[in-house]
Amino acid sequence: MTPKSIAGGGGAGYAIGSDGNLYSWGLNSDDQLGDGATANSTTPVLVALPSGVTAKSVTGGGGFAHAIGSDGNLYGWGLNETAGQLGDSFGPNVETPIVITLASGVTPKAISDNLHTGYAIGSDGKIYAWGYGLAGELGDGSSGNFSPPVVVSLPAGSTPESLGQEPGSAGGYAIVKVPDTAPAVTAPPVSQAVLATDSATFSAVASGFPTPTVQWQVSTDNGITFAPVSGATQTTLTIADTTTAESGNDYEAVFTNSSGSATSAAAVLTVNPDIAPSITTQPLGQTVYAGAAAVFSAAATGAPAPTVQWQVSTDDGVTFSPISGATSDTLDIPVTTLAENGNQYEAVFTNGTSPDATTSAATLTVLPDVAPVITLDPLSQTIHQGDPVTFTAAATGTPTPTVEWQVSLDGGSTWIDVPALASPSISGTPPGYLNYMNGWEFRAVFTNGGGSATTNAATLTVT
Repeated sequence: MTPKSIAGGGGAGYAIGSDGNLYSWGLNSDDQLGDGATANSTTPVLVALPSGVTAKSVTGGGGFAHAIGSDGNLYGWGLNETAGQLGDSFGPNVETPIVITLASGVTPKAISDNLHTGYAIGSDGKIYAWGYGLAGELGDGSSGNFSPPVVVSLPAGSTPESLGQEPGSAGGYAIVKVPDTAPAVTAPPVSQAVLATDSATFSAVASGFPTPTVQWQVSTDNGITFAPVSGATQTTLTIADTTTAESGNDYEAVFTNSSGSATSAAAVLTVNPDIAPSITTQPLGQTVYAGAAAVFSAAATGAPAPTVQWQVSTDDGVTFSPISGATSDTLDIPVTTLAENGNQYEAVFTNGTSPDATTSAATLTVLPDVAPVITLDPLSQTIHQGDPVTFTAAATGTPTPTVEWQVSLDGGSTWIDVPALASPSISGTPPGYLNYMNGWEFRAVFTNGGGSATTNAATLTVT
């Protein structure tokens, strides 16, 4: 005897022999051997199909099994109490095969089991499912356990051809034949407006089976006639480097399969001419002292938006040279020098449309710093211990000089900076000035880029 068909599941194996009998072996904890006994078997035993009935096909699940008999009936046995896996009703496990009814007058043509669920293709061309369905295994849109069998919701018009299973999985699988359907446009292209030399992209989508091919067409006579666009056979059409000559063209997509064709609504391409740059903000001349910052600003309109390049002239505007990296609307010169005095700056705006636009030149005037000149020396002070005291000094200069006070403890031989005292006046109150400060001298140093100036020393006498 030789095996004609085999299956396995739930710890048991099954085989249809060349003698027409169905054999099983292995685990029998859920009566999955179907021989009417409850013991495991290390050798094949006969599955107890009705007398005279042989098996045409067999499939095994997680502790249960099904077979199609030579009498055209669907049989099941084994585990049934957890999810109605045998498809007859929820109830105890079944030790020998029982008949399962798919639907009135319907016989099984193919069967398959997964871990918890059974499937069959009926003679009416439908797929039936029964058993566990809490994760959607029944395929009917529900999420519950069902018995008797329910109809799997296949796509409209489709016909199942075979069933399959993944060992140990909880899903169902089927190969179905889907009827051909003519294309139907589901997303037509949308009209586009771009500037000349920009790209334009049109997209269209259509349903249909088999998947339709697509051919884009263009009309240059306001949609009266259309001609194919060479090579445009994707759902997306891109037109690079548009020209104003293409403005007003209509584009449509024609989808085709073996069942027919569908043409999308036409989308219009509008190509607007580029607009040359036009200056809207001129840079203004700047006057600063050496070491200070200078800022020039300019702006321009145009389509597409123009880029900018600042230029400098060091020869009274006779020639201009680009400034490296100066490509924003604002030109910053963080620290000016006397060498830059008289430089002229202009901004050139460009967008690929002739002509470019150049601002008027703005002149940078850099003035030399005026060194500080003392206008007020601090005065010597005599105080009693614990009395407040104030020293004041002043100086002119451009830019306004900074000030730092110094103190001498040795009659003016050496001086010590007092960084915290950087204001024109310094004051102290007890216990700041004690008798040990008697004789100290104070002076102020004023500084800017032009130089520095130091006041006369003022003596503090503490009595």
